[in-house]
Amino acid sequence: MKKLLLALLVLFLQVFLSGCAMLPKQEPDYLAQMAEAAARADTERGHAAQLARDARLDKTGAPEARVDFDELLLLAQALYCQAGDAWCTGQLRLCAGEVLLNRVASPEFPDTLAEVVAEEPWAQREDFAALPPGKDCADAALALLLGERMLDERVVYRSAQPLGGGVYATFCDRRYRYTYFCLTENPELYPDTNTPTA
Repeated sequence: MKKLLLALLVLFLQVFLSGCAMLPKQEPDYLAQMAEAAARADTERGHAAQLARDARLDKTGAPEARVDFDELLLLAQALYCQAGDAWCTGQLRLCAGEVLLNRVASPEFPDTLAEVVAEEPWAQREDFAALPPGKDCADAALALLLGERMLDERVVYRSAQPLGGGVYATFCDRRYRYTYFCLTENPELYPDTNTPTA
């Protein structure tokens, strides 16, 4: 009886393992790998994940958005400096990052994220380039680079007081600090925007 049970167990394992071998191989989640690498400021792993994802997109012709790891890391580090505290909400992080991306798209500011970030005082820190921004900031940066938006494209200021062309949105964090997201003073430079000013 023991031999029969052992033989049945061996047969079951062979069938099970051969069935597993026939399952399609799960494609790695390269975006998640890029976000994890950005959270730790691991440029080697992040670049490897980007190259693998880009190769897959080239091979399949999938219409998915391309994400540059260096931009992902830079945006995540910027979010850490502006809204990386534990009491900051995910929405506040998204809005802070969106202001930077709005500036890149704006005719009033430099044309690259690196140039826009370089204008900020916190980017002058000696350790800024090696700063590990953490998971929350890396995830928010990835969402933004994949197209998530909460603000009008004319919102180009984030400040502790109202400025520019008027307040578009206001956040109050758990430390009772106000953050204002403000419009440009030059709305005429944004002719394709149909959204009325706040």
